[in-house]
Amino acid sequence: MKVLADEERKDSKIIVLGINQAGQGLVNFAHDLNNRIEIIKFEANPEHKVIELLEKGENALNIELNIKKEITESAHGSFYIAQMLAHQACLDSGILETSLEHTTTSVSFELVRGKVFDRLSRNFRDRTISFAQGTRVRREGRAPYLHLLFWLGKSVEWSLSIDEALMQYPELRGSVIQIVDKGYLENLINDNDDIKAVLHFDSMTKLLTIEDPQYIYYLRNISWSSFAKQAGFMTMDFPCPYDFALSFSGNDRHIAKSLFDTLTEMEFEVFYDHNEQHRILAEDVEDYLRPIYMTDAQFVIVLLGQDYPKRIWTRFESKQFRDRFKEGAVIPIWFDSVPEGTFDESSRAGGYVFNTKEKVDIQIQVFADLCRKKIGEIRGRIQK
Repeated sequence: MKVLADEERKDSKIIVLGINQAGQGLVNFAHDLNNRIEIIKFEANPEHKVIELLEKGENALNIELNIKKEITESAHGSFYIAQMLAHQACLDSGILETSLEHTTTSVSFELVRGKVFDRLSRNFRDRTISFAQGTRVRREGRAPYLHLLFWLGKSVEWSLSIDEALMQYPELRGSVIQIVDKGYLENLINDNDDIKAVLHFDSMTKLLTIEDPQYIYYLRNISWSSFAKQAGFMTMDFPCPYDFALSFSGNDRHIAKSLFDTLTEMEFEVFYDHNEQHRILAEDVEDYLRPIYMTDAQFVIVLLGQDYPKRIWTRFESKQFRDRFKEGAVIPIWFDSVPEGTFDESSRAGGYVFNTKEKVDIQIQVFADLCRKKIGEIRGRIQK
């Protein structure tokens, strides 16, 4: 493309057929192409053009669709989807060729939509569940793959900018960023031919794009709460921005970091100060931290090491969550190197004893599994 543009040849033209913003990768690869290409969108047409399409079909068949308005609205500007729904309406009305007499259909749009969705489900359901489950089903987690599909189905276009989505849904930031930055999302799509046939992910632009026009209609009509349970997840709704917030002194940071990594791998949202430094910059630190420990985390995990009561910030944090002991929202971790009775207030809460002479990773995994079961039990009760 660059060679042809540089040579200014008049006898050559390249037309690249793609979907939505997937072609943005070309511009990012070669910025000087930006002013030499033109993007023409095909899938988002105004409603009057969709109506015009349907009326041409009506005239050709000598009929009138009684659900033309509903088809137009459900098509979201897609000619293909409008034709798919109109075709089903004709089949349900027994119209297989041009009618000798002018006929008005009398079908139910809900019935038509349901039949089209059921037909698409036979093709798309299994691969959609495979994508939603990701590399491994974590029932108690925040289901990042599932939410990507949910957001994609709500998008006006057939593409989802993950960066923009996370600005709108910050409560899923940690779990989604993990699967993107670690390459889990890209590998899941590239390693599964069925998923790759309907979805494309550009790791450079972080755009998730639909490759099949039927698939966008399928996503837009899923009952997501039911689908989440079919895929093995407990819920899509979460009461707090964070599942866990970590409070610890600097000397125990290596343990806190290991716990953060393990919990985020389980697809939980975890507040860990080092991971949020760029958001804390220029903010009033106390104003930023106060709501996190008071209300924004479903549980506060406190690493009660020897230096915990000596540090300014740990004293500040403990003041914010102290009353939450009564709510059962504080999980203490005691260290065997700290004399008993040092943290009397925490002794009334169920916690975990960390053995400083044993391997850190094994104990962290055991504790993280306990946290997973705890939050899963609570979410299970809420769903009932």
